[in-house]
Amino acid sequence: MASTRIWSIGSGKGGVGKSFVASSLGVSLSRMNQRTLLIDFDLSGPNLHTALGEPPARKNIDHFLSDQASLSELIQTTQFSNLFFIQGTTNPGDRKISDVQRLVAEARRLPFNEIIFDLGPGSQETYLETLRHSDEKLFIVTPEPPCIEKNYRLIENLLLYTIKVLNFDKINVPLKPVLEQYREAHLPGTTTFRDHLKSATGWTWDQETEIFPNPIRIIVNQVRGDKDLDLGPSIRLVCKHFFSLKIDYSGSLYFDNAVWQSFRTVEPMLMKYPFSPLAGQFQAMARKLLTSDLHSQSLRAVV
Repeated sequence: MASTRIWSIGSGKGGVGKSFVASSLGVSLSRMNQRTLLIDFDLSGPNLHTALGEPPARKNIDHFLSDQASLSELIQTTQFSNLFFIQGTTNPGDRKISDVQRLVAEARRLPFNEIIFDLGPGSQETYLETLRHSDEKLFIVTPEPPCIEKNYRLIENLLLYTIKVLNFDKINVPLKPVLEQYREAHLPGTTTFRDHLKSATGWTWDQETEIFPNPIRIIVNQVRGDKDLDLGPSIRLVCKHFFSLKIDYSGSLYFDNAVWQSFRTVEPMLMKYPFSPLAGQFQAMARKLLTSDLHSQSLRAVV
């Protein structure tokens, strides 16, 4: 089997459809003969099993984190061939960065093509560390201003965290105040955070170097009108303009009552409506995400 690819799906805000997107991408990948594992790593309120139409499993990720079971012992089957999941925990405890590193390392040794982590909302270090170790980083954004702002904060926090981890011996000042100073002092269009970091600390990354080997990918969920379709390209432009970050706009998903109806009946959306436009769009999205040439490809679906 080819090397395992780790995906992480996160957001700056809760209630934006992370588990729905994670489960739907998982179903779509499994239908493409990709042996896929979904890991519920939402330490605030795991509900990936509901999106999959499965009852809560007796053993969950806490059994691995507390050294009571190996990761392979926690794997549960689903209603879909080639798709498996690991139950999340409602008792997260005080998790450390070393827990995440051990979790991702053991996940990579499992016999799967694709492993998708469904993260909780926000920027706690356990999520940032999971994102840092992931081959694919997908952020779910909805068109509401609080969600947009919190996803910008998540992108900023991941950037600062990555800089701190990779260059801890070169930067001796806290990065948060440097970012706040940039927000207050910079003139739009005249300088980037990369340049400001150089003047404030004496260090920055090379202009030809990407901080993230693969770009953060944005999926805009719950779109209700054509105006909302501008959000993905706008986020991409802002991140390039202010932070010198390459962002991939991976698609927009329209609001559809069928989504919450499927949650209400505890049935996976793509099983209840297997021939819907949504199913085809998720299949197209999964297919493109499996390729290496992903830039400048935007997709739309009906959710």
